[in-house]
Amino acid sequence: MRVASRSLSAPLEVREQWFGLYYQGKKVGFTHLLLAPEEQDGIPGLAISDHGRLRFSLLGVPQVLEIHARTFIDSDWRLRSFRATVQTETHSLQITGRRQGDDLLLTLSSPTATMTQRLKDASGRIWLSGLSSWAAFHRLEVGQRGRLWIVNPLALKPEPVVFHVARRE
Repeated sequence: MRVASRSLSAPLEVREQWFGLYYQGKKVGFTHLLLAPEEQDGIPGLAISDHGRLRFSLLGVPQVLEIHARTFIDSDWRLRSFRATVQTETHSLQITGRRQGDDLLLTLSSPTATMTQRLKDASGRIWLSGLSSWAAFHRLEVGQRGRLWIVNPLALKPEPVVFHVARRE
C-alpha cells in the first residue's frame, strides 16, 4: 500500500517485513517490522513497530525472549522517542527514551529498580530496534557486511553491531 504522507516530503510505502534470526545456522527466532508515516507532537516522521521472539537454551534450560518496540523517527531520520519491553517467563524490562536536543534520555525499568542515562547523539544515528529497523531503510544484499550502532538496553549505551547477510530466506 502506498500512502501520501503529510509527515514526509515524499509519499511513503507502508512496509511490513519478517526476518528469521539464526545462530550457528539454526533458526532461533524471528522479528517482524512495520513502518508507517506518522506525526508526533506536530513533528513529521515514521513510526516503527518491531516484535521479535528468540528461543534458546541457557545453562540447559529452554528460554523464550519476547521483544516489543515502538520507535518514532523524525523526517531527518533521527530517533525522537521509543518504548520497548523485553520479557522472559521470569523477567521483565522496560526501556523508554526521548530526544532532548542532541541528547537521548534513556530510562530502564524493572519491577524492582529504575535507572536513567543521558547519551550524546549529535549525529542522530543511534538506533534502538536493531538490524531489522536499520534494514528497512537500507537494501541488504547477499554477501553484504556492515556495522551499525544500537542501544544496549542493559548497559544503556550505544554499541556496534556487525552483520553479514549470508543468504535470502
